[in-house]
Order: sequence, then structure tokens, then C-alpha cells
Amino acid sequence: MYPEESELVDSIPKPEEMSPTKLLGGFISHDNCATANKTGIILGAKILQAGKDAGMSDRELVIYQGHCFHHLRNTWFEAIENFLTKKISDDLRDDLEEIPSFLRVAKSLGELLRQVDKEYSFTANYPKGSGADYADWKERYRPGKRYLPPIRVLGGNRQDSSFEGALPIYDGRADMMMFTNECLYSSDNLLQRCLFISFGSMEMIAVLRVASILHLAVVVPMRWMNTPS
Repeated sequence: MYPEESELVDSIPKPEEMSPTKLLGGFISHDNCATANKTGIILGAKILQAGKDAGMSDRELVIYQGHCFHHLRNTWFEAIENFLTKKISDDLRDDLEEIPSFLRVAKSLGELLRQVDKEYSFTANYPKGSGADYADWKERYRPGKRYLPPIRVLGGNRQDSSFEGALPIYDGRADMMMFTNECLYSSDNLLQRCLFISFGSMEMIAVLRVASILHLAVVVPMRWMNTPS
């Protein structure tokens, strides 16, 4: 394709040089589920066998294998979110029993994030949400104030998104609650009633604070560490 670029042409492996043994000394990274683990073991064994068939020495027959840290991080933080959900559900069991079930008050970060995305996201198109009204309220009554937009989770999300999304809610909870309080004077929106109850819970505020700290202290550094690698 590029006959004048001799260095480029020389860097392209010749067909007879292509072999799975090129992977020896390398690292196989994969998901941490059973299927991915099994696939990694089979693939590693086939690469080693190809090296043996090619007459390579035992010193050369080395291949490393491990889990993708993006997958591991999400697995860890899914367990942490489940623990926090159980903790707050147990601590607030009596209070939750007094709240009508049709209000669907969130007990997990994931639930709360979806509700916040529906109600406050400026770009959300949820019919019963108030994103446009909230944007107007912020511009009118909070001009120039720091604003961290809610993360989008309605189209699907990773397990650690609950922790990424906690920080904007923790930081903007007071404004969200004030706006929602004003809305409830003139409407009976179930989503707004649900969020008003959640934002008024000291236990939920504590969960948001813990999740925000974990995101900044653990999730962000781990994402940075994985990306360059």
C-alpha cells in the first residue's frame, strides 16, 4: 500500500512469522466471571502448547493472566452498594413501613440516581420530570453557583456509577430539596414527594457522603490507574 515507506513495510509481520507464540511473556486480561476465567485458562494453555510444539525452552514458556481492574472495581463496588442498601434498610425499617409503598422511596443509591436523573437532569426527557423547570430555577435563584450535573443512568450504567453519581446529589441536595419543596406547594407529583422524603433523611445523606468519599478516594484513582495501562 505504501511502497515508498520502507520502514512501515518492514514493520508489518510476514505471514510465516505470525504465531500464537508471540503472546508468550505477555498478559491475558479478562473479566472475572467463571466463563471468562475458563476461557483465559484454555487460551493460555493453547499458547503454551504452541510454544512447546515450536521447540521453545521452558524459560520462554511463560504467560501471565489476571482480571481486568475495571471489572474488579465494579464487582467490589456492587458489593459495597448492596451493603449500604441493607444497612439503611435495616436502620430505617420502622420508618419505611410507615411510608406508603406507592411513593417508591429509594433505599439504594442506584434507585435514587435514577429518580434524580428523571427529575432534575437538564437533558432528561422523562414526561413527569422537571429538568427544564429546575434549570430555569437554578439560573434565576442560583446564578454563578457551583453546579455538578446528575450523571445519566437511565440508559444503563456500571456498578460504580452509583458512587460517581452520589457526589452531584450530595453537593446539590439543598438546592434540589428547596426547588422540590416549592413545586409541592402547587402539585402532588409522586416523584417529587419521593425525592423530598429521601433528601430529608439524615441516613440517606450519610450514605451519599460515604459514597462521594469512596468515589474520590478509590474509584477515581483506580480509573486513572487502569486507563494508562
